[in-house]
Amino acid sequence: VGTMHGWYLDTQLSDVAIAAHWTCFLALLFTTFYLAYESWTNRGPSKRSHFYAGYQEEQNLALFVNFFAMVSYYGKVVSDTLGHNFTNVGPFILGFGNYRYADYMLTCPLLVYDLLYQLRAPYRVSLSAVIFAILLSGVIAEIYTMGDPRLRDGAYAWYAFGMFWFVAAYVAVMTIVAKQYARLAELAKDTGALHSLSTLKFAVFTFSMLWVLFPLVWAICPRGLNWIDDSATEVAHCLCDIIAKSCYG
Repeated sequence: VGTMHGWYLDTQLSDVAIAAHWTCFLALLFTTFYLAYESWTNRGPSKRSHFYAGYQEEQNLALFVNFFAMVSYYGKVVSDTLGHNFTNVGPFILGFGNYRYADYMLTCPLLVYDLLYQLRAPYRVSLSAVIFAILLSGVIAEIYTMGDPRLRDGAYAWYAFGMFWFVAAYVAVMTIVAKQYARLAELAKDTGALHSLSTLKFAVFTFSMLWVLFPLVWAICPRGLNWIDDSATEVAHCLCDIIAKSCYG
């Protein structure tokens, strides 16, 4: 079993972690194809409009999120396979998905924008940009763990910085979501769109509850408090990604 140094994977993980990578890749692949099919066959309210979702591409953001996350995990499984067969190649074998939080810098802002768009909520771009900056601070924190151990305090400083803005953004998003959801709930009762409301409720739940787990995983991983090893960290990230991206989509 290898380890993960810095923010990229350079040696083989445990079989459980590799299986988690494959499971997450397949789940994201299935969700990508399913959402693409739903988008392609969506005829709109009248059931007569061809490429209805194609003319309103903001409705396809969940598709893009799952697609980019799937590409990231494809990079992981490729590197897992190469690392298994050529254990001496070290950091020369690098996949797109091996860069910690790099894909999150793309997918997380898109998820925030998508949720606020579906709720017809304000501050979509502003809060998405804040989420991007928060994930950037996570990447910087990871970079600090790669070099001189004396610089490790820099990782905690950037993590604390990111957590401060994460809490602020999370409170702002959930305040907006709560008000918009209450408004849409009243409209759904009047129009009979209760099924759409239940779907939206599940999306809000996955966003509000499970996103809290991501900074927690960073805090207890080897780059943080070192309470869990790299393989357990990868398994935890895979579980969170499946629920936060595939289930959300």
